[in-house]
Amino acid sequence: MDVLTRMEAFMATRHNYVPQMGWESGIMDAVGLSIDQTRFMMALFFSIPAGLAVKALPTGAMRHLYSAIIGFALVYYPFGFGVIHAAAPSVLVYLAVALVPSACGTLAWAICFPYLLYLHVVNASGANWQAGILDFTGCEMVLVLKLITFAVCRQDAWQLRKSGRELSHYQSQHSYDGCPDPLRYLSFVFGLGNLLAGPYLEYVDYRDFMEGRGLWDKKAKPIPSPWWHAAKCIGEACFYMALYQAIVPTWNGDLVWTDWYTQSNFWVKMLSLFMLSFTCQVKFVFAWKISEASLTLAGLNFAGWDSAGAGSWGRYENVRFITMLMSDSARIVVSHWNIGTSKFLRRYVYERLTAAGRKPGFPQLLATQLVSAIWHGLYPGYLLFFAGSAFWLNFATVIHKAEQALLPPVIASSLPLRAIKIVWTHLCLNSVSVCFIMLELKPSLQVWASVHYVPMAIIVLGSALSPFLPGGKRSAKHGAARKAKDAKGGEAAVKKEE
Repeated sequence: MDVLTRMEAFMATRHNYVPQMGWESGIMDAVGLSIDQTRFMMALFFSIPAGLAVKALPTGAMRHLYSAIIGFALVYYPFGFGVIHAAAPSVLVYLAVALVPSACGTLAWAICFPYLLYLHVVNASGANWQAGILDFTGCEMVLVLKLITFAVCRQDAWQLRKSGRELSHYQSQHSYDGCPDPLRYLSFVFGLGNLLAGPYLEYVDYRDFMEGRGLWDKKAKPIPSPWWHAAKCIGEACFYMALYQAIVPTWNGDLVWTDWYTQSNFWVKMLSLFMLSFTCQVKFVFAWKISEASLTLAGLNFAGWDSAGAGSWGRYENVRFITMLMSDSARIVVSHWNIGTSKFLRRYVYERLTAAGRKPGFPQLLATQLVSAIWHGLYPGYLLFFAGSAFWLNFATVIHKAEQALLPPVIASSLPLRAIKIVWTHLCLNSVSVCFIMLELKPSLQVWASVHYVPMAIIVLGSALSPFLPGGKRSAKHGAARKAKDAKGGEAAVKKEE
């Protein structure tokens, strides 16, 4: 028992050789954040000049060394000795890629997820995060996605070479042969502080950027100036940070236990649940936009050239918040929210659960959402939300099929119907996602009961109608067009189901 106690103390370590400084205390007093939250916020801001500086370095080993050192420092500053938790999974996955390329992707899943779950349990991550106590577990979540994709892409290349297994366009673009040297690997792991808020980076993209290949080749067409896009990201981040500080005193998890809430009518409660989840969303938007600004100034966020020859940014954009809020379908919402994780779930879970030549269905969707739930942590609220979101997504398909089969085109595309769908989509999402805030089973169910389980009942019962609805000619035509775009590797087809 004494050994176990010491082991738990080590795994939950919060040692940090950087002492709390006076200016940090000033920020804490000014904005009402804990020391953990303050340092996390400042590390995000520090990542912006860190990203900009990489462009001044020559491509190759010098960039990799800088990225590894700066990335480590940016993560150590808020989380201290907790960064040690990157060591075990990173070393084991590297050995798997180097020694067992035929199964390294499978081994990465077996290594990374159990370790992440252990950290979630030991650190009580969800509850601590809400209390303002941060630890390395959030960084570990990003690291898990990076390590799994790193290993799976190597396994894809090995299987293509040895057995001739057919790869999708996306898989062939991101597979690679060989194993990088330790410096390049460490650079990828810590990647300019990318572990702070993600999104995960594809190894081939990162390698090409750091070494001046492909889009980033100096002999290729010059990349346009990043300043305007980066400035927009920083401006959005600051706006949403201020908005969060303004609304969180009112719209927080304690609201649902007040007499005002319990005595309100159904629609006021639904609007309140929308605002609770909206407040939580705003917090994530801040972090993701700062991270995007850093990657933009570095150059890694460059997406390429369109047909007109204009350059665009957004390769690692993780949220398009206004577009998400104006989305009239669950399938469209997920293409604009936490984009990196959505892409991982689609490319490395959803598509790989589907047998060759067959279409994915609800079982694959539910399994994918449950993987997402477990990745976030083992709280019942996460499981309820992501299981519920599978029905929410499936019901969006039911609505789409019904429109295509039953409504005249002029009505299906009308503005009033679109407005109704927008309201429904987000009221339903935010009432279901309140479990993400409640965390535990009893309070989650109590909140659902406060609105009589109406949103969940509609999406669960509505999903059952899917087999009875015809696809419709317009739906089939659109599906064929989407498949054609996906075959070309269009990322829009990856993100948009309808």
